[in-house]
Amino acid sequence: MSSKLCFSEWPFHTLPDDEFVKVWCGRPILEKKLDDIFARLIQKPGFQIRLVYGDFGVGKTHCIRHMLNKYSQNAKLLTSELEYDVSIKTFSQLYRALVNRMDFIQIQDWSIPPSQCRMRDFEYFYKFMKSADEEKKAVASQWFAGQERGKKVLNGIGIKNPIIDTDTAVRAFSELTKLAGKNRSAVVLFIDEFQHIGKLNSNWRDNILNGLTKLVNESPNHLCLIISFRLRMPANILSIIPENMVQRFSGDPFIEFKNFSKEEASEFIMDLFTRFRNVKSEDNNFPYTKQSVEDILQFLNEHHVEYNPRSLMKVFEYVSECFENSEEMLPISSKFARERLKSYVP
Repeated sequence: MSSKLCFSEWPFHTLPDDEFVKVWCGRPILEKKLDDIFARLIQKPGFQIRLVYGDFGVGKTHCIRHMLNKYSQNAKLLTSELEYDVSIKTFSQLYRALVNRMDFIQIQDWSIPPSQCRMRDFEYFYKFMKSADEEKKAVASQWFAGQERGKKVLNGIGIKNPIIDTDTAVRAFSELTKLAGKNRSAVVLFIDEFQHIGKLNSNWRDNILNGLTKLVNESPNHLCLIISFRLRMPANILSIIPENMVQRFSGDPFIEFKNFSKEEASEFIMDLFTRFRNVKSEDNNFPYTKQSVEDILQFLNEHHVEYNPRSLMKVFEYVSECFENSEEMLPISSKFARERLKSYVP
């Protein structure tokens, strides 16, 4: 909390945490586009793959996590998110990492059980995920994640076959997405920073991509796969995505995240201040002045720094911290901002 700046809490977050991802500032057109995508999962079900790309700092991770949080609450989506790194070298490792991050609590609200299921083991998984027996529930979730392979332990909840390969994992996941659809829900997987897969050798890279392609091909409606890349051009993404997955595209799968114009940058900052300000003010720039905001934006422009959430939060955080440690009174003046920026390195 910042009492001097009249903020309910510190508004400058360059890394999205679980609370801050609930906040959306500016970018109304992008917000509507993402809302339409997520709402369609329930209203007009169909497999979706979305390829997100843009520069570092433009807010890709924050925006997607904001929507995951919003719709996992409003539409009871099953979601999982993962920042990819090269320690994940096989599809099995990727699958386990994604499933381990999935909150199965939404299954508690599902009323329609599996029917005509091609995996008897999945029916037991569902049964115990809805039970009050926490120990058996843990075994069931560990089976689905491919972690529990002990037959004696699995037999204790009726499961005969551990998930030990890609085909079994894909089949189990396909049953989950089908059941989600029957219960007016859906499954969303978000893999962030996927450009790092290019650092793997070809065998490992192919293992992951072939597994993802199988997952895509086996999955019916009610699955949305979102893959994010810190890249500027769609062509660079298509050099990574396998052709078999490309063939599943329906319409334009790309979502570009752009740096702000000066007007968009100003709108973003004013919206941020408004959401965290704990006093009433007719000036949307408060606790800054309109001119001090203008001068800070001009400073970034003169130093050839693109306007985006990260660059804006960093510079405004710096000036705000300087103000917190000063004897100055609100609002933060243009003179104060210009003076402090002399020692700021963008």
